[in-house]
This record gives sequence, C-alpha cells and structure tokens, in this order.
Amino acid sequence: MSDLTASSILAETVSLIRRAPLRAIVALVVTTALAVGVDLAAANGAGGAAELNLIVSVANLIIQFWLTAALLEDLGLRTSSGGGFGAMFLVGLLTSLGIIAGLILLIIPGIVLGIRWSASVPYALADGYDGVSDAIGRSWRSTQGRAWPIFLALLLCYGLVLGATFTLGFLQGLGEDNMAVIIVLDAGLQLGLIAGWHAAVAIYTLVERPRGLSQVFE
Repeated sequence: MSDLTASSILAETVSLIRRAPLRAIVALVVTTALAVGVDLAAANGAGGAAELNLIVSVANLIIQFWLTAALLEDLGLRTSSGGGFGAMFLVGLLTSLGIIAGLILLIIPGIVLGIRWSASVPYALADGYDGVSDAIGRSWRSTQGRAWPIFLALLLCYGLVLGATFTLGFLQGLGEDNMAVIIVLDAGLQLGLIAGWHAAVAIYTLVERPRGLSQVFE
C-alpha cells in the first residue's frame, strides 16, 4: 500500500489540471460567478435565497460531471460503459448523506467515510460502472490502507473550501458586503472544490493503475 502518497496524489492532481487548464478555468469562472451572485443577493436582502442556492448546487453538479467525465475521457478511462449524470448524482447523494451523518454523530466517522468514498464519482463515471453500490464499494475497497495520504491531500484541497466558507459566513454575520472580498473568497472556495474534483480522479487513477498493470502481466 506504499504506492500511494499525499505528494503523488497532489502531483497527479496538478498534472490533471495542467492537462486541460482552460476547462478548469471555465469551471472556476462559472462557479465563482454563480456563488458571488448568491452572496450579493443575500447581502442585499433579496428574496429567493433558497431557490438561488438550489440553482447553484445543480449547476455545480453539472460542472462536476462535465469536468470529471472529460478528464476520464482524456485518460481513455471512459467510453460508452461509464455511468451518466444520474449515476453521479445518486453516488454523490448517498455518500454525502453518509458523510454528514458520520460528522454529526462523532465527526471522525464522517471524515473516514469521506476519505474511503473519495473516488466514488470517478468509479461511477469510468468504464466498468456496475451500479451505484458497486461504485461506492469499489472506492471503499481501493482506498483501504491508504487513508492517511488521501486525507492529507484532500485536506489541502478542502481546507481552502472550509476556510473560505467560514470567512464568508463571518463577514456576512458582521454585515460586510465588500464585493472584492466576496469575489476573492468565493473564488477560493470554488478553487478548492474544483481541485477536489481533480483530486478524486487522481486518486482513482493512482489506485487503479497498479491493478491495470498487474493484469497485463498475468
């Protein structure tokens, strides 16, 4: 299990971003613009905050699907046998509910589930997809014994998300609505999310690569 390290995950994540930087930039600009619109509407006391948040969440899911599927196609890991948007949505929904429940109960179980299910979406979209439970189960099995490097790599990605989220909440509680600050923080939040999407594909490719090579020589 020593084949996977935090540095190898981060290096692969950067490599995936550099493979198609324009795609990552488009995702960052679109998601940031949507997030800024919601935050400004909330700061100005505009109604329909719940509806706006729902629209942004759906848009983020669509962008995550587009970006993840495109990355897998670039790597030759997704053709007609990969799952579609519905598969990704169900996998994301079930794993999110499990992680949230774990965080509410004892925190640590939620973190463990997040680590072990970190590659579920790529497993759902890549070739060989055989159902939602299969994607989640394969992620769980493939990350066994690799929790610490995955945790450290994801901490760098999602730490940015948490930091930006808490800062935005704090400023909104103080009634601050400086547009430049909101844009920077929302960009940081979305950058963390997009890095996390790339990291999920990086984890998937790294844990599957040795298995694929071993099958060649069997």
